[in-house]
Formats: sequence, structure tokens, C-alpha cells
Amino acid sequence: MEFLELYFGENPWPIIIGLLVIAVICLALLFVTQNGRYLIKALIALSFVALLLLIDWAWKTDREKIAEVVIKIANAVQRNDIETLRGQLAPNAVYLQSGQGAGVEFQSPLGNTLLRDAIDQMKFDFLSVRELNVSAGRQTKRGKADFQVLCAGTWLPKAGGSALNFPPTSSSWSFGLQQRKDGSWLVDRITPTQLPGGRSGHSYLPSFLNRSAENPVPL
Repeated sequence: MEFLELYFGENPWPIIIGLLVIAVICLALLFVTQNGRYLIKALIALSFVALLLLIDWAWKTDREKIAEVVIKIANAVQRNDIETLRGQLAPNAVYLQSGQGAGVEFQSPLGNTLLRDAIDQMKFDFLSVRELNVSAGRQTKRGKADFQVLCAGTWLPKAGGSALNFPPTSSSWSFGLQQRKDGSWLVDRITPTQLPGGRSGHSYLPSFLNRSAENPVPL
């Protein structure tokens, strides 16, 4: 099943490229030999290509669904769209700092403040997700996404004062996800695994960005 998901549902291109090569070879042999059997073989190969493209379009695997959730959250953060971000979080979602046993629930007053401050205080010039690694458990209905974020923009102090530009900055994150009955996925854990400046995730989200800009430029 893992093979089918990978090469038919997620990445059929190695097989598609192989079939296209076979089709081109058959057409070349048809041109040289004028043997109609090579035309039939080329058409069969192209038919399989069309079938694989249809399967890839229709079949969305759990790993692909999880990757889409990560991208939706990244896009929502970049746009400062807190409602879309909340729509990708499970009701019991927590912000869990690395190495700690208990996290802060986003539904709690502290968690709500943490999330809103993190969104409201940041204005991104760009934000991209890199090195996304996704896993999904068919039996456990649990998923995980580990990835890096590269971003640059402006930090707006909550208490007032000068806004600060920060240069392209990298951080690493881990999401835990749970599958709902309809097959969709929601994030129930957000953990920073490596914060800017080489720090591990032992700090609150609104404050670390202030420290991450080693050479901030006042606006």
C-alpha cells in the first residue's frame, strides 16, 4: 500500500517519465520500420500515462492532506489571517515548547493571547516552508509534520515603540495532527524545535522574534 500511495497517489512522475520514454522509442521504431505494432505499443504507454495522471488528480493521500494543512497555516500566518489559522487547529490544540510536558491550549485565555500577539505583531515580506517531512498513521489516525520556515519582515512591538525590520530568518517547527471522521486533518500540537539564532524552542513565541533580529533596522 505504501508503494501505491507513493508512486500512484503522490509522485507518479518516475513511472510517467518511463512510459513517455517507451512511447517515444516506439514511435521512433515505427518511423524506421513502418511496423504498426510499435504504434499500438506507443498508444498503450500513453494510455497508462493518462490513467496515472487521472489517479494522481483524484487520489489525495493522507500525507498530501497534511502537507496542505501546513501550507494553509503558513499562508494564513503570512497574511495575518487568524481566522483561517484557527480553522486548521483542533479544539484541543496546544503550543508545546520543546522539552516541556504540558503545553498551552490555544482555546485558553493565555493561548488565545499568545496566538493573537504572534499574528498581530508580525508583518511578513515573505514566508516559505522548506524541507517538509510528513508522516501519517493509518491505524492511529495521527500525523506529524516537521519543517523549516524562512521568513523576513517587520516586528511591531505590542507596547508601542519603533517597528523593527528583521532579515531572512530560519526556524524549525513540528506539528502533531489528528484525523477527523471525514478524513480531513487538524493540527493539535505546535512545537518550535529550533528558533532563530540557533536556540531550541524554550521561549514564548512573541518574544523570540524580537531577539532573533541580530541587526534590526528601525523604520
